[in-house]
Amino acid sequence: MTDKTPLTKQLVYSAPILALFVIAFVVFGNKSSVAEQKPKPAASTDSVSVSPEGEKATDIEVATVTQEAVQQDIRVTGQVLYPPDATVKISPRLAGRVKAVLAKVGDHVTVGQTLAVLDSVDAASAKTSASQNENLLRLAQKNLDRAKRQFELGTPEVTQAQASLDQAKTARFWAKDALEKVHVQSKIGGFTEKPVEDAENSLITAKSTLSQSQSDYDLAQKDFNRKRQLFDLGVCSRSDLEFSQDTFEKSSASLEAARGTVKLASQAVEREHKAFRSNLYSDQQVNQATSAYQQAALQERAAERALLLSQAAIRSTLEQAKSDFQAALFAAQNSRQQLSLLGQPGPDGTFAVTAPISGVITERFVAPGQVVDQSQMTPWQMFTLADPSKVWVEASVYEADLSAVSQGDAVHIYVAGVPGKEFNGRILHISPAIDRNSRALKVRAEIDNAAGKLKDGMFADVTILLPQGRPQITIPLSAINHDQDFDAVYVAQGGKYVKRVVRLGPQHDGKAVVTGGLGVGEKIVTHGALFLGHQASGD
Repeated sequence: MTDKTPLTKQLVYSAPILALFVIAFVVFGNKSSVAEQKPKPAASTDSVSVSPEGEKATDIEVATVTQEAVQQDIRVTGQVLYPPDATVKISPRLAGRVKAVLAKVGDHVTVGQTLAVLDSVDAASAKTSASQNENLLRLAQKNLDRAKRQFELGTPEVTQAQASLDQAKTARFWAKDALEKVHVQSKIGGFTEKPVEDAENSLITAKSTLSQSQSDYDLAQKDFNRKRQLFDLGVCSRSDLEFSQDTFEKSSASLEAARGTVKLASQAVEREHKAFRSNLYSDQQVNQATSAYQQAALQERAAERALLLSQAAIRSTLEQAKSDFQAALFAAQNSRQQLSLLGQPGPDGTFAVTAPISGVITERFVAPGQVVDQSQMTPWQMFTLADPSKVWVEASVYEADLSAVSQGDAVHIYVAGVPGKEFNGRILHISPAIDRNSRALKVRAEIDNAAGKLKDGMFADVTILLPQGRPQITIPLSAINHDQDFDAVYVAQGGKYVKRVVRLGPQHDGKAVVTGGLGVGEKIVTHGALFLGHQASGD
């Protein structure tokens, strides 16, 4: 029989269904209400009783609920991103006109590689300023070296002041010694004609010294006049002239000192005679020695002040030279640093824009002839450069799976653009907030991309591998009844089968994870639950 009428087809298709209802009618003899045609909502109190013959006919099987270690994987979609901390937006350091562009999108560049060449007036100005600062630094160094030598060797003023101080110290020493001796003689009454004789001898000696000083002075003056004339003629050197002048000045000072000594010696002779005749010599001698000592002390202090002043002058010169050198050095260093940042521009003001990192040019915004700077009027961003050796993959994990995901979980990445290739990594970051619209949380993994196959913006399938060995309740899929908006199983209790709503998790290998509604050790129907469901619903 090749053809069937429509009625015959309906009978053929309906026969299994009719047989099923006949079996159900025979098996379930204890239905509570056959008249109810409308399905009841599932509840934990729904129960079904089945006769032994019915259990055998429907092959109902019961198993004990157990736990097993379940490997759960979460599969989500994500996107490949170049890490922001490995992405550089390159802008011009100075305003200028693009002279040449040496890189294009997709080029792999290395650190320091020239990407473009700019022609800048500001760069030329910086080059000129740097050259001027270097010249000022060299000049300041020379001045500092000269001031150091002068401070170490001293000036003629310092030398003269030091000599004067030494003489004043010697004079004060002998004046003090003389004063002490006068005091001793005064106490023992030792003043006789001997002081008069000594004063007269001192006068004779002073006159002799004056005569010699006068002779030395005349000779020094003649020598100085002669060498000054020779110096004017270019025959004598300056050092010889200065030496002769110094000798002349010293002889002049000696002459004046000798004259003063003669004068003082003459006065001393007269004073000695008067003192001897008036018996007031003792007091006069003491007063004279005291005055001489005080005068010598005053001269010593004056010489010390003169030396300090002359030393302070050259010290001030040295400190000023040091300050000038530091200022020049600071200016030169700033210029060097500026030129380094500009890529050492040439004298004509051209400088190179170089790559700060190694990577791939992902964007280019300039062309030869353009004017660029850091304002909003002209292009300020010239290139975008990214290091693709490592990439981020960001994926959205929904709220229901959040508790299972942790930092450090392994991930497998698949992208359509690289078929057959699996990329592995681990979750490095989990966002602290859920997106209010999608109710999902962003997780980020870092993937090695040394080969550069993963590109920014690629879509990816992400599998998050959860930790293995987590014990969870699992049941066969055949034990589950899907009823409207919930899932249920039949639990064997006291000869009846009680319908219970359960919460299900991921499914794998013909089983489903139960996250709520069942406990370990309970017995559930694993085969024949479909028939129990029909019976409970009144079908």
